Amino acid sequence: APPHGPGNATHGAAAKPAATWRGTARAVGVAACSHAHTRGHAQIGNGGWSVPWPQPQRQQSQQPPQQQQQQRHRRQPSGLACQTRVATVAAQHHWPQPRHHRVVASAKASTGVAATATLLQPGVMLEYERDSSRSSLVLLVEPHGKSNWWGVDQAGRRQSVAPKSVSLLLPGRNYSEADVARLEASAGGRVWAEELEMVWELVADAGEPVNLADLASLLVDAAESDAQGLFLTHRALASDRVFFRQLKATGPTPNCQMYEALPEEQVRVNKQRVAAEAAEAAEVEAFREELAAVIAAVGGNGHGAARLSRREWAEGRHAGRIGALEAVALSR
Repeated sequence: APPHGPGNATHGAAAKPAATWRGTARAVGVAACSHAHTRGHAQIGNGGWSVPWPQPQRQQSQQPPQQQQQQRHRRQPSGLACQTRVATVAAQHHWPQPRHHRVVASAKASTGVAATATLLQPGVMLEYERDSSRSSLVLLVEPHGKSNWWGVDQAGRRQSVAPKSVSLLLPGRNYSEADVARLEASAGGRVWAEELEMVWELVADAGEPVNLADLASLLVDAAESDAQGLFLTHRALASDRVFFRQLKATGPTPNCQMYEALPEEQVRVNKQRVAAEAAEAAEVEAFREELAAVIAAVGGNGHGAARLSRREWAEGRHAGRIGALEAVALSR
């Protein structure tokens, strides 16, 4: 059995076998969580040796017994505090820790949302997701509530931004509202298909995931501190449906936005699908334009309809749509 007393605790711990860890851990946990104080030392295990335990200075309370009991209940340490105490005592006495007893940090204590919240401050420019299909670039101006921020978009409208909705945090600070409008204008309506295909070939040959900063250097020759280049690359990848797939991001900064190149066969299929959708959209737009021209020629009162033969409508390029419209009209 280990020697008694706090002065000899270290020597006793050196001889303590690893197999008794579970019983010792339970004893320490009970001592830590229940605040069992015996002559200023918490008794551990059946061996009778003790670990120094700080004795709090108690004052005579004038509160009713029921209220005192409620306060004592609130002062009890949490489960995580007990586990931490177990690990601390074990480390002090050099006891081996089995894997299933090691204390690990809570995942909720260091989530991506918490890390994002620490980076938000006035003058920061970021993009956040308004809903599943819309995103906005805003400039943070001031806090809003407990954790949200007020952001100003390119039109000067204020929007409440939650840390969990931030999709891209641009480098730098002290931006202005004019910078938001400038970046939105630089990215609006631009098509990146050819440039993305060239970058895809390079990344596919490497065979490893790359982050947004690396892709920006390949796509627009942008440095990691170039907010405009990073934003252009981010928008180009957001609209891409052929070459890249975004992996789960570990944070909102460019270095945490990871992408991987799709396989060659998948790219071929994606190209065919996108081309078919583009052809269909072009045909629909042409039909709308021709229909609008006919309505304008008729003048809305039926005169001039005889100029267009039924055969031209039934056998022309839009025969399928005309037939569908006739079926709907006759069914009512």
